[in-house]
Amino acid sequence: MTYWITLLIWVVVCAMLDVVWVSLLKKYFHSSIWSLMKQDIDRVAAILTRVLLTWGILIFVISNPVVVDLWDAVSMGMLYGMFVYGIYECTNQALLIKRKRNLVLADVARGMCLCSVVSGVLRVVFQSLIG
Repeated sequence: MTYWITLLIWVVVCAMLDVVWVSLLKKYFHSSIWSLMKQDIDRVAAILTRVLLTWGILIFVISNPVVVDLWDAVSMGMLYGMFVYGIYECTNQALLIKRKRNLVLADVARGMCLCSVVSGVLRVVFQSLIG
């Protein structure tokens, strides 16, 4: 039960962090990808994305036997973010027109930051629950 509550909490936190990130870079996103964006967000897809991202961190970072302390969790979370966001962004760069290359770097950096923060906090939460 605690696992699912933690997952739900971090889905919400990830979504909030993404809202902050996008609002900080609103002008940049507007000039870079506005023509590609929907007017209405598909909320189911957005929530599913956060669930999968957080679930991936729980499986590949927090449950990883190599991760023995907070620094390991933050480092592995950063790598996880680099791979997940890097694959997504490079695929978009390869397929979409009118897309600036520096957007790839900005979004990969965002993914690395997001995943490292979430991984670190989840490590602390699970350590306190387990004891």
